[in-house]
Order: sequence, then C-alpha cells, then structure tokens
Amino acid sequence: MSRTPFQVLVLLRRLDAGQTEYLAPKRSGTGVWQGIAGGGKNDGSPREATARETLEKTGIATEKLAALQSVSMAPVLGVAGCYQRGDFVPEIPEHVFCADIDANANVRFSEEHADYRRSSAREAFDLPERESSRKALRASELVARLWRLG
Repeated sequence: MSRTPFQVLVLLRRLDAGQTEYLAPKRSGTGVWQGIAGGGKNDGSPREATARETLEKTGIATEKLAALQSVSMAPVLGVAGCYQRGDFVPEIPEHVFCADIDANANVRFSEEHADYRRSSAREAFDLPERESSRKALRASELVARLWRLG
C-alpha cells in the first residue's frame, strides 16, 4: 500500500446529557494531545481514510461523520517521518473531520495512544500543541451547533 499525499485529523465527540464531549487522545511517545490522525492509502479519499483510521485506532465504526471546512498544511517529516515524494514537498494538506460516536461506545485506543481524556470543548481547546487542531475544534463546535439547530 502506498501513502497518498494528505493527512486526516479526526475529532471524536459524543453528546452526553445534551453537552458535546470530546475524547482527546494523547499520543504515545510524544505525549501530544491531538485527534485521531493518519494518512490515506492507495487512491482512497480523505473520507475513506478518516473512517479507516478511526476504526483502526479506536475500534469504532463512524456513524455520523462531518467534513469540516478546515484544511491546514502538515509538515511531512512530522507526519510520515521521512520525505516520501522528494524534499520539494515539505508539507501536505491535513483534512479535518469530526465523528459523532454513541455515548455508550466502547472506545479502545490503539498502542499509538497512551491515554485519553473526556473534556468539554473549552477544555479540549487547551490540550493540543498545534494551532491546526485548535482551528479544527472551533470548526467542530460550529458544526455541532448547526446540527443541534437543524
């Protein structure tokens, strides 16, 4: 399988007692708090990569998945660990999605994650180091409000 030139970031959220709660995973090794992240495979789309990465890294099949209008550029070395398409491609697009999961879902994070935290949007906003993750959380909250209104 070859990696496609994009990254996905998936924010997991669930509705608990009428409040949006985020499941914020903490990466093993780096200790960085971020959503589920991964790359595309072969000719798959960002949406397909999102569903696959979420299932692989949490054991959950996404039921309600929204593409957020939040795309940032991610450094290739930070994502893949090496330049896979030559050093003239230092960044790749990172497409962001949010996945609503059942409040009673049994989340089983993979070995890529050392821990996770359940948090409100305000608490989750303070966890990630990357501005693109905070931007994604803002977009996710806008989508959540629209879904509640609709």
